[in-house]
Amino acid sequence: MKLFRVFLLISALSIVFGYPNLHAQDYFITPPSVKKNKYADREVTFSEVTMNGARTTYLAVEQGETIKIKTRIESKKIGDYCPACIVQIYWGINSYTSVCAKSFYGYNTKKKKSKHTFKAPMKDGIYYITMGSSLEYSCANNNNRPNCSADYAFAVIKVGNPDPDQKITIKKVRKDSNVFLKTEVIKSGAFGIFDKLEWFFEGEKLDYDGRTEIPATKFGNYKALWSNCLTSISESINHLTNDEVEIPPALVEDVSPVVVVEEIVKDSNDIEVLIETNDKFVLKHLNFDLNKFHVKPEGKEELDKLAKIMRNKPGMKILLEGHTALGNRRRNMILSEKRVKSTKAYLVQQGVEINRIDTKGWGQQKPLVKTRNKARGKINRRVEIQILAR
Repeated sequence: MKLFRVFLLISALSIVFGYPNLHAQDYFITPPSVKKNKYADREVTFSEVTMNGARTTYLAVEQGETIKIKTRIESKKIGDYCPACIVQIYWGINSYTSVCAKSFYGYNTKKKKSKHTFKAPMKDGIYYITMGSSLEYSCANNNNRPNCSADYAFAVIKVGNPDPDQKITIKKVRKDSNVFLKTEVIKSGAFGIFDKLEWFFEGEKLDYDGRTEIPATKFGNYKALWSNCLTSISESINHLTNDEVEIPPALVEDVSPVVVVEEIVKDSNDIEVLIETNDKFVLKHLNFDLNKFHVKPEGKEELDKLAKIMRNKPGMKILLEGHTALGNRRRNMILSEKRVKSTKAYLVQQGVEINRIDTKGWGQQKPLVKTRNKARGKINRRVEIQILAR
């Protein structure tokens, strides 16, 4: 009973003051006591793993602490690939430390003891002890021979108290009139530093491997992918619409609207009446968020009604004209085209034939109101509907 009370007291103190190296194991895998891996039609088994004198496949240590690992290795035939090949078995931490444990001909070998002593890495983290193999004539050691994958691990070491959280950033950097994208690792997580960086544009890989800063030469979605052999993290940035910004006050006159809004934006509760009495109109709720081109739910409700009318009027044809707020002319032209294309795509999904809908993007050329005020200027982010045939 006294021992139980002592245990409760220690547990409570650990919660209040924290326990060194106390960290959940839910973000890494502890290998089984017997690990089997396949190579060249040979099944290689690691068993009887001992780390620092204890029979275990998991060991928590401090930075720089001496680690002594022993294991037994054996091989069995599972196929007919190259019976005369010379096979080498390596194990260790990829790119850090390793040992060439065994070199043999044929397929089957009896259990053989193998041991390795090294210092724990000087960075908190999770380090897998993995197996690797090669077909060579010599058993020359190589730190890159152990596999860089937890699938080949037969033991795991936790150094210090690693933080599993990951975080990277990606932002725009302006240099003169050019825009660059810059990425940085803030937190790499518990599995070591990221040693690989790749860039993608609209899902397609770019030829900028390893570069932390690249030119943004196209308009669309960019992604930076940081990774190592055990984990990865990515971040994206949209370089299509971030520059749909208001023109500085010195460049814009705050004038009255070019067109009185009420003359175009009709009451869309009865869309059929709206179509019969107008050649050109804007649906009341078919507008867009800043820098966005996706149709919002309230816009879809009105487009559903329009689609139903068009299905009942097979001779009806329309022109969708896209418009944006004031900003960068070239980028806004692309954005306006995306807005009408997304509107057209929704109507087609609702059963309207694609050849009955034309599209035209105007960018910022035809604003309903010229203003540097965001609230007033949002009316410019619209799709106008023109009846071409009834």
